[in-house]
Amino acid sequence: QEHVSHRMQGRIFGMIGVVVVGFTAISTGVTGIVAEIVPMPSVYAVIGMGAAACGLWGWRVSSLKES
Repeated sequence: QEHVSHRMQGRIFGMIGVVVVGFTAISTGVTGIVAEIVPMPSVYAVIGMGAAACGLWGWRVSSLKES
């Protein structure tokens, strides 16, 4: 919000929304395909470890804490 003019904020936030929905659809499809091959507990374990790794990375990066 600090780097985008007021005139463009609606367009930027709209684009971010489209990207989030698009990646949600892609990840759901990929998870479905993987679940056909790999048992679901393993899929959940990998997704959980990925989420934990992202959380730890965000916690360690000081510039993210300040924003």
